[in-house]
Amino acid sequence: MNIFSKLKLFDHLGLKLVALVLAFLAWLIVMNIDDYKVTRNFSNIKVEQKNGGAIENQGYVYDVVDGEEVSINVRGPRSVVEGLSAADFRAYADLSHLSVTNTAEITVEPLNQGIASQITIENLNTTMTLSIEEISSVELPVKVVTTGDVAGSHALGTCVPTPNIITVEGPESVLSGITEIRAVVNLNNSASTFDEVVNISAFDAYGKSLEDKHIKLSTSQVSVNVPVYPTKEVEIDLQTQGTPAEGYSVVSESYNPQKVVIYGDASIIGRINKITVSDISIAGAEDNIEKNVMLSSYVPDRVYLLDMNQQMAVNIAIEPHVQKRVACNEGDITVKGKKDRLKYKLSIPAPLSVSASGLAEDLEGITISDLKPILNVEGYELPGEYDVKLQFEPKNKIKVVGEYTVKLIIEDDTPATTEEN
Repeated sequence: MNIFSKLKLFDHLGLKLVALVLAFLAWLIVMNIDDYKVTRNFSNIKVEQKNGGAIENQGYVYDVVDGEEVSINVRGPRSVVEGLSAADFRAYADLSHLSVTNTAEITVEPLNQGIASQITIENLNTTMTLSIEEISSVELPVKVVTTGDVAGSHALGTCVPTPNIITVEGPESVLSGITEIRAVVNLNNSASTFDEVVNISAFDAYGKSLEDKHIKLSTSQVSVNVPVYPTKEVEIDLQTQGTPAEGYSVVSESYNPQKVVIYGDASIIGRINKITVSDISIAGAEDNIEKNVMLSSYVPDRVYLLDMNQQMAVNIAIEPHVQKRVACNEGDITVKGKKDRLKYKLSIPAPLSVSASGLAEDLEGITISDLKPILNVEGYELPGEYDVKLQFEPKNKIKVVGEYTVKLIIEDDTPATTEEN
């Protein structure tokens, strides 16, 4: 290129510069029109909890009341923003910097720090709110719950867990709802005693398992001894004590049940044939006796009822005595203790009326023979007249009321002798 060509290059230089500027502006306008700024909303971004140990190390536990997720508005070039999703952002709250109202600021930043300068992020919810409680502890007994059944003709004894007391740690609001620590054992048709290690869980008053992240048990398992015993059916023997009031008698005794099922070690229940209830008192009673007795009080040590709450209903009917008069003639009286050399006669001017006392059903159809009147003449060995009391040997449950005297005449029955003899 010669010097003249170089000089032409700079011809109209101002116009050329203006054209260049106009071309750049046109490019810039086109680019801005094609990649304009947009704003997009992203929601349900999980908020990470940082430095929660700062709270727990002071003996507290916390729960998030509000702010577990955050929503944001992101503004930036369309080419950048449209390619983003909620997964491209990280949200966190530093729990070591809590306000007096137990809130922490939520920070949101892009995972790709290369676009951080091209976008702006607006948090729509800016804080995480916590509920903070002091950690407490409580000791609770372990309750063994069984599922299934033992083998036939066998019974389940009292299951014993080891340990039987568990320490539970957690916030007071949670601990107050725990009513028991439960260990569940499957009986699995067992016919003998066995031990099993099972997991334990906390339950509320409604039988619902409490699986709170803040609850800590002193152990997660217990060993349970499950005693399984043979059963045996035995009779009940009712024995009353004392007698009713004077002039009253027992009409009948009834009780239910009359048999009961017991269980225990085979060597012990094998020696038991009945359960004796021996302390039912009827002493001085004038009315019927009705009562329920707890049968568990009458079984020997180490022997158990299949139903430990089983009661026996006792009904003892007591009725007053009535009296009935019975005629007694000379021929009805048996004379005892007679001597061969004496003659005995009884003088009863009219039939003797003897009063008998007893229950109406026992006196029905009674005769003097049922009272067995007896005149004992032992000791009367001289002829003469004597007033002698009658004795009676009445049938069971019948009594003779009053005393009865008859005249006894004794004569010498020895043959007479002549002067010649």
